[in-house]
Amino acid sequence: MSKVLLGMSGGVDSSTAATLLLRAGHEVTGATLIMHDIHERDAAAAKAVADVIGIPHLTVDMRVDFEKFVLSPFVSEYENGRTPNPCVLCNGYIKFPALLKTADSLGCDCIATGHYAAIGSRDGHPVITAATDKAKDQSYFLYMLGEDILSRLLFPLSGMTKPEIREIAESLGLPSASSPDSQDICFIKDISCADFVRSRSSGEIKLGDFIDTSGKILGKHKGISSYTVGQRKGLGIASTAPLYVSHIDTESRNIILCREEKLYRTRVYAENCRYFAGKLPDVPFEASVSLRYTKKPGRATVTAISEDKVLIEFSEPQRAPAPGQSAVFFDGDDLLGGGIISYSE
Repeated sequence: MSKVLLGMSGGVDSSTAATLLLRAGHEVTGATLIMHDIHERDAAAAKAVADVIGIPHLTVDMRVDFEKFVLSPFVSEYENGRTPNPCVLCNGYIKFPALLKTADSLGCDCIATGHYAAIGSRDGHPVITAATDKAKDQSYFLYMLGEDILSRLLFPLSGMTKPEIREIAESLGLPSASSPDSQDICFIKDISCADFVRSRSSGEIKLGDFIDTSGKILGKHKGISSYTVGQRKGLGIASTAPLYVSHIDTESRNIILCREEKLYRTRVYAENCRYFAGKLPDVPFEASVSLRYTKKPGRATVTAISEDKVLIEFSEPQRAPAPGQSAVFFDGDDLLGGGIISYSE
């Protein structure tokens, strides 16, 4: 069949993906990308799996690029009152380009990962589509991948569920069979996101006031990097009704709180947009749009404002669109593209 370079984290998903590729007749090499010092233990776990199933394994040190394209922007975004999604940036700028580059250096035909997603075709172009296991589907994180990557990408787990994957791993006695599911942010362990950002902050913490929608001061906050739009827990504000973060004003350093019904928006603007065919759609298009990975998509009309900016108009109000998160466009199971939320109204 083909020579395949498989991205391996040492977890059950990529380990089982290796086995499925071997069963399909491919020649497989495992590769672990070291993005952060934390990932060195992942490399050791992946090597243990590779030894059991009998494939070569290598590591690729990506710490410099990861710092530049993911870690530094992650901290900067929080410092500026936004809520970034590091997985989107890592997939688009680091993980998949690095795998493809390494594959070329080894003479591999394809790359593969243990993501829950699939590759389909639309208008003659390869396109990401949703995985069979919708509860685990990760297509939301992959909208930045270009056609150069999609045309050579395999997702061995696309038609499987998590229980089926663990069953295969257990039957083969893989070391990763009982490993826990990966957490959302792979480079933060045993510390809160807010504490991580504070530990990496290059300047003073931007303190300020909590205020209500009329401008009344409700109390002091711990720094704008500790909060996100829609947040309720951890505010430390006494109120007769629950209050939520409505807006973070980076100029005044104030955080505006509101009641839940005031969190809903129908118009969302996104920038730095990417599209499945690599080009701007000619006309406004209808799509199901997800504003967070765990959020159910809403029906909307997407209208291009410029080459990389769009206006998303929802048919039903959406709760707490957060600047910095990704708005991702789908047509059924097909991933059409996405962009970074800039603001909403």
